[in-house]
Amino acid sequence: MAWGAVHTVHVQRWLYVRNIHLCNVTAVDATVSVAICESGEAPSSTLALLYQFTLAGNEFIEFGEGILIPPSGTLYAAAGAINSINIRLSGEES
Repeated sequence: MAWGAVHTVHVQRWLYVRNIHLCNVTAVDATVSVAICESGEAPSSTLALLYQFTLAGNEFIEFGEGILIPPSGTLYAAAGAINSINIRLSGEES
């Protein structure tokens, strides 16, 4: 399971997360991990909001309202199977 950057916050702004939306686009269960890292940190299980969370086939979840991601912070995600999970981040940088 390889981590990939979803969004990196501007160097002079914070990101207020409204929701993180995860959707399993396959008919079978899939695992997903989501982490927030400050600048220079690598994603890992210790920084994860979700780690190897099982999302049922054709299901979705929304979570994360109110999370603040610091300047230059990055939201990362990883899925157990390629092209199984769609992720969408909604929020506001200020």
